[in-house]
Amino acid sequence: GSVKWKIKAQNDCQTSSPVVVGNAALLGCTDGRMYAVSAKDGSALWTIKTNKGIWATPALDEEGTVYIGSHDGYLYALASA
Repeated sequence: GSVKWKIKAQNDCQTSSPVVVGNAALLGCTDGRMYAVSAKDGSALWTIKTNKGIWATPALDEEGTVYIGSHDGYLYALASA
């Protein structure tokens, strides 16, 4: 297929697989950022910065809470909206 859209992250994001929540695609990167972009067109929705890298894929619960683990030693719970 052809590329629908792409974004340029500020660092390596190959260790975390994207997760789609509603209309957002979420991706964690080794620079500690979690990016949320529009699954439709790739436009930025929000970013959260942790103190160290995010290497694992985010997890979701049935209520839409997004959980990310960071190498800073914290587990973050984020509202998906």
